[in-house]
Amino acid sequence: MTDRFRSSLDQLVSQHSDAVAESIEEEQDRFFDAEPGASYGENEYRGVAPPLGLLDKPVRSTEELRSTIASVDVRRRLDVLLALEDYVA
Repeated sequence: MTDRFRSSLDQLVSQHSDAVAESIEEEQDRFFDAEPGASYGENEYRGVAPPLGLLDKPVRSTEELRSTIASVDVRRRLDVLLALEDYVA
């Protein structure tokens, strides 16, 4: 999460906290419903930190947040979702 992304997310959360939390939760549900049990080659990513700057573009709406989440490689998407969930909680 870059400073630019974090700053925009902070602003979005300050204006629409419930909508942001709901969007993250819905994207988590979508992630788990999409490919139940798929591993996405997780063994090669186990124990490896996600790349820096994975979330680098500012977001101005929950739609942009959802689009940003969807643009993350599926092997890192759960990491992103969990980090966002922790951050906005």
